[in-house]
Amino acid sequence: MRAEELLATTVRDNITYEVYGADLSREGLRAGSIIGRGRGLCIHKSTVYAAVCRAAGMEFLHEHGEYDDFPYETAIDGIREAHPHLFAGRYQTTSGSLIDDAGITRQQAA
Repeated sequence: MRAEELLATTVRDNITYEVYGADLSREGLRAGSIIGRGRGLCIHKSTVYAAVCRAAGMEFLHEHGEYDDFPYETAIDGIREAHPHLFAGRYQTTSGSLIDDAGITRQQAA
């Protein structure tokens, strides 16, 4: 397995995908915060993957587009626009659990 595949698999398997209770603040989107929580949306997983690739000396993005940095407000506003009922506050999603919604146990989900 190539290094970037191993890193992607590690992030996929160790950061639980969960839309509820997600912290979308600037601090909540820092790789260290995400790793500490151990869960998040796709944007959280992508942030951790980018951070571990950079820490391993791999530049995975060759085209940076029109932004000098992550377009934070554009990204958060896009999520909010697509999923308005998901938000409990400006940067926090509502509480709950996808596992509970599915009616399965955490062991079945693993």
